Amino acid sequence: YRQEDRFRAQAINDFCVFGAAAVASLLAGAALHFLGWTSLVLIAMPVVLLLPAGMLIVRGRGISSD
Repeated sequence: YRQEDRFRAQAINDFCVFGAAAVASLLAGAALHFLGWTSLVLIAMPVVLLLPAGMLIVRGRGISSD
């Protein structure tokens, strides 16, 4: 974008970010209502268990942020 359009670009970015957050909040409420807390926890469980395993694999390869 051009220098004179920087405020417009920032406004579009803010609209997209906060709009996505609002939609996600509404969808989370609907998911909780229709699926229930137990189902949502069970759906999230594989991700929660795979993330530490992925971190250990990456760490084992010698990839570091140093």
